[in-house]
Amino acid sequence: MRMSKLWVLAPLLVLGLSAQGADFQRSAIPGWRLALQAWTFNSKTVVEVIDLAKQLGIQYIECFPGQKVSAENQTGFGPGMSEDAAKIVRAKLVETGCHVIAFGVTGIPGDEKGIRDMFAWAQSWGIGTINTEIGKGQFELVDRLAEEYGIKVGLHNHPKPSHYWDPAFVASELAGMNFVGACADTGHWPRSGVVPIDGIKALKGKIVSLHFKDLNDAKEDAPWGTGKGDAKGVLAELKNQGFQGTFSIEYENWAAGQQEAVRQCVEWWFKTVAELAGK
Repeated sequence: MRMSKLWVLAPLLVLGLSAQGADFQRSAIPGWRLALQAWTFNSKTVVEVIDLAKQLGIQYIECFPGQKVSAENQTGFGPGMSEDAAKIVRAKLVETGCHVIAFGVTGIPGDEKGIRDMFAWAQSWGIGTINTEIGKGQFELVDRLAEEYGIKVGLHNHPKPSHYWDPAFVASELAGMNFVGACADTGHWPRSGVVPIDGIKALKGKIVSLHFKDLNDAKEDAPWGTGKGDAKGVLAELKNQGFQGTFSIEYENWAAGQQEAVRQCVEWWFKTVAELAGK
């Protein structure tokens, strides 16, 4: 097997950490990380989101493809971005101590060279997880190359009629895969009639990351722990399963007070994880 030039960094990359900078965010449960899905503030630039994440006490970022890098540089974040644009983002990461650890939801090229180029790009950022909705025909090649590059790939579920809305179907599709797993969106499941904790149980051993959410009666995002999704019960089930990975805040209720709602999610997550760690 031809090994990536950066394979020596794979243990760090699988954990979603870059080789530079120390962590300022520690979870009470080892292997659990809280990230901000940049889509939450998709009207802002990448550097603005990084600053905002730091203000909210979040060290880790899940970037989405095409987000403008800065007010001065309108390049979209993602594979093929210019070196000038990359330098702007890297400088902001160094300044804040934040890390980009995940990328998605994105497509993945269908050919080996394209996949290698994308994975090498992700590896250069310390991105340990790529979230996508690729078809099953790509699984075998993507899984093999993901192992080589030390990257996890998560199949994300949008609501019906998305191909992956049903967690039981996703689990069956993932049979035999080692590095391709599920990116469980616990907010989209109720919109398809799936109870979040049931989805987590159906995907036991297959989950590589989460777009974690809690919904109100109107099936809109609510601060975690205040909705109808049994958010604490979901965390407890993930702990029982031995899950290790990233919980990305993707808060899509864009009403006034969104930033404060995200802050409440952060506070609730650290408090609840600490409670679960003590049991």
